[in-house]
Amino acid sequence: MIRAIFAFALGVSPALAHDSPVNGLKNRAGEFCCGEVDCRTVHAHHVTLPHEGYRVFETAEFVPVERAQPSPDGQFWRCFWGGELKCFFVPFEAY
Repeated sequence: MIRAIFAFALGVSPALAHDSPVNGLKNRAGEFCCGEVDCRTVHAHHVTLPHEGYRVFETAEFVPVERAQPSPDGQFWRCFWGGELKCFFVPFEAY
C-alpha cells in the first residue's frame, strides 16, 4: 500500500514491475528489465508508431523497432533504470 501511494505521488503507475507480467523478463542483451520500481505501463494513446520505431510522448523517447519486445499482457511497458531504457514491451497488434 505504501509503495502504491509513493508511486502515485511520483506520477508513476501503481502497476509496478514486481507486481506485473514483466517481472523477471530480460531484454535481448540478456539484462533484466526491472529493478525495484523501474517498469510501468504506458497508455496506448501516448505511443505512436512512426516508420522505424515507437514514439513515447510522456518521455519524448524514440524506441527503435529492434529494441521492442512483445508484451506478455497486451499493454505497453517501459522499463528504465541505470540511466537508460532497458526494455520496451508492445502489444502484439503493435509489434
